[in-house]
Amino acid sequence: MTPEDLSRIEDELGVELPEGYRQLMLDYPFPDGKGNTNENLWDDADAVIEKTALYRSPRVHNVWPSHFVYIGDDQAGCPYAIDVREDAGPVVHTDRGDLEKPLETWPSIDAWIKDYVETLQAEGLDPLVATPPETAKDKLAHWACMLCCLAAILVAALVIGLICSYFMRN
Repeated sequence: MTPEDLSRIEDELGVELPEGYRQLMLDYPFPDGKGNTNENLWDDADAVIEKTALYRSPRVHNVWPSHFVYIGDDQAGCPYAIDVREDAGPVVHTDRGDLEKPLETWPSIDAWIKDYVETLQAEGLDPLVATPPETAKDKLAHWACMLCCLAAILVAALVIGLICSYFMRN
């Protein structure tokens, strides 16, 4: 995010974001997640504003107070929210948005991001390293595989058709 994105979040949501969150978003740590919502920490100001507004609205069962800002989710519909009242920016992992029964909490945005990265690295993933772009050779291999599969399907269909026509004549 840019400084302008962060200012827009603050203006539209009526909050002052903790400095740790601001720095984290200015130096977004996940190369493959820049500008989108693919990681647990979203890098899309419009999406952050939209989701925070949704959870603050009466359309949801457990309305969030104005000092919580949606920062992402776990891809299973359980949002992460940052409490902007404290400089450390405590983070809450909510159960489908329910702040009353959090799944987990962290004392700061720094503690949360450290835990998230360590969890992924323990699973053999490293969100801090960019995935290499697909090369022309990779694309060619992919299409060659697809054409081989298609050819096998066509041959199988032809053989089945010949067998059926043989038995229909006899």
